[in-house]
Amino acid sequence: MRLIVDDNSKEVVLLLAYIYLQQRKFAQALKYYKALRLLYPKDCQVALALAYCLHETGNNNLSLTEAKLAELLTSTDGQKSLAALLKSQSLWGLGKKEEARNQMQLYLQSKEILA
Repeated sequence: MRLIVDDNSKEVVLLLAYIYLQQRKFAQALKYYKALRLLYPKDCQVALALAYCLHETGNNNLSLTEAKLAELLTSTDGQKSLAALLKSQSLWGLGKKEEARNQMQLYLQSKEILA
């Protein structure tokens, strides 16, 4: 697959990837999010979506890496909250139960603050 993305078509590719994501076609969505990640390495939204797709396809090591990166890239509390949730899910998938619980606690605390 060859994907050429410029700034004008970024939103279209994001939408296409999101549609695959909503249909639970994670392998297809993953292709687009990986390409977007290469083109937009500082985009927190892409990092979060990629982390989610990686988790859903069973690649929890890379999912954790992307969630940590998203946490560093974010400027909003909502995105920080999502990063904590994704980190928790990835850690749980890796069998790191205590670390996963700690991240889940951070997520739940952030949800209370955002409410």
